[in-house]
Amino acid sequence: MINYISDADFIKKGEIQNILPVYNEFDVDTPLTTLTSFPQKTRNFYTLKPTQGKGRGTPFISAIELRLLENDMYKEIDSGSLNLFVRVNFRSPFSTVRSTNFTFLDSQLRYNSDKYDRIWDPIIWPNSTILNTFDKVYSGIFTTIDPPSEVMSDAISPKNPKESLTINWNNINDRFFMYMHFAKIEILKRNQKREFNIYLNDRHLYRPFSPLNHTTVTIYNIEPETATPPYMLEINRTKNSTLPPIINAFELYTLKQIPQRQTDDRVAAAIWGIKSTYRITRHWQGDPCAPQEFVWDGIGCSYNGTDYLTIVLLNLSMSGLNGVIDPGIANLTMMHTLDLSNNNLTGVVPNFLSELNFLKVLPRLIVPFLRIPISFPNTIEGSDEREKVVVKDEKCYGEDERRRERMREEK
Repeated sequence: MINYISDADFIKKGEIQNILPVYNEFDVDTPLTTLTSFPQKTRNFYTLKPTQGKGRGTPFISAIELRLLENDMYKEIDSGSLNLFVRVNFRSPFSTVRSTNFTFLDSQLRYNSDKYDRIWDPIIWPNSTILNTFDKVYSGIFTTIDPPSEVMSDAISPKNPKESLTINWNNINDRFFMYMHFAKIEILKRNQKREFNIYLNDRHLYRPFSPLNHTTVTIYNIEPETATPPYMLEINRTKNSTLPPIINAFELYTLKQIPQRQTDDRVAAAIWGIKSTYRITRHWQGDPCAPQEFVWDGIGCSYNGTDYLTIVLLNLSMSGLNGVIDPGIANLTMMHTLDLSNNNLTGVVPNFLSELNFLKVLPRLIVPFLRIPISFPNTIEGSDEREKVVVKDEKCYGEDERRRERMREEK
């Protein structure tokens, strides 16, 4: 059972619409009967950070579905994300396969069989023999992918035991990752042995390998493959093997490059927390720093140096802030400019501001009921000496502002 919730908490703009009654007469899934459109020609991002299209017309979305995976299941890629090309389990030897794509049966496996609700397509593969078991196949310690037992309980081997098992595809031009899942699902005799090597386009990919008894082993490439299409994955029996090779399931992902770096996760979490604490009503959606032309209002970012973007300027002046200074600001460790002036902040100036080693510019910060003076470790912009924060009449001033106040009093 999949539960759907409103997108009201995930995006601040957009117009909710219903599909036309003429289309609602068909057997339409409930999530597809409504949609949110975005006629305003502004940046529209869900907090889930979907890719924004560049097509014609008004962009819209009907539903977003999320599936939570374990942190260590699939390889984490700094320069992009994994885009599923195919996920299959080998079941039937009948029919043929297209030269440019995979051909599937109708009976997919997903939740409840797969607790992560991944969709496993049963694939039709030519010139193969089907193997199966009614016994449970365990994940064990040799896989983090955790393919369900129902997927691993079937396998294929070449119809001719002396031949190799080959998997071909040719419609990928991007770099890709392969996850190959193996499990021995039949009881072998003492004089039988199943052992094989794995090749990709004649390049030796993996050493001689023997599947484990009713236990899944996943073999995958650590770095993205850059072979030239067409591709041929070849599983060859070794000289010592008395049985042909097998494979139970196969996943193929292309590397989706992110054209621009993203904001550091810790920095992004900090600014989202600040937004939540102060209930900031600005149109802060998506990545705070990317794309560069859509950086959040009141935020300045550094686009040089590190692998990830970071926030170096935060201007929340005249933003109607109430309460104390949010401790989350301490996580903006690379920030050199902070402006919280003209708000209704209360409490004391927190010590963590003095620990922000790059903080150089702190415009007039009005905080009633200050009880402690602080100084900053770096020189204030435009000054050769460290700016001291002093308390006067329940307000916080810099030294220059204090002198101006004294002159006004003398007049």
